[in-house]
Amino acid sequence: MKILAVFLTIAVIVVGVVIFKSSRAKPLIVYDDQEITRYVAPTIEPRVEPKPTSTSSQKAVQVIRATYNIEDGLSPSRFKVKAGVPVRLEVKAIVDGLGCMGSITIPELTDEVYGFEKDVTNVFEVTPPSPGEYVITCAMGIPHGVIIAE
Repeated sequence: MKILAVFLTIAVIVVGVVIFKSSRAKPLIVYDDQEITRYVAPTIEPRVEPKPTSTSSQKAVQVIRATYNIEDGLSPSRFKVKAGVPVRLEVKAIVDGLGCMGSITIPELTDEVYGFEKDVTNVFEVTPPSPGEYVITCAMGIPHGVIIAE
């Protein structure tokens, strides 16, 4: 039984490393002349939903909504949108974030990283510039969802 537990632990770590390396996450270490000069910790704070300023601007925005909980992570985790049109991703946390999925970002579309806090809705306002897949990750770069721009 202990051998199985050790094997599964190693397998999970290997899979995590492979997923992390294959994701398109931005590094948390800043390089200067090929040397590590400083560690840049991500900003992780919940963002309260801003109030709309006008109804005419809302018509041009694609609003997608999801929830976060520990058991299911991001639900739903796949979103289809139109490229070049602003997107508003609203993620409501059902529970406080823990571990790897305790934070959320879309590294190819924004530098913002938000932490999950129970009953708080994190809002990303981004515009996918071209068709493609934009991965939703935690601060470590592990993929947890995708925005598919067509």
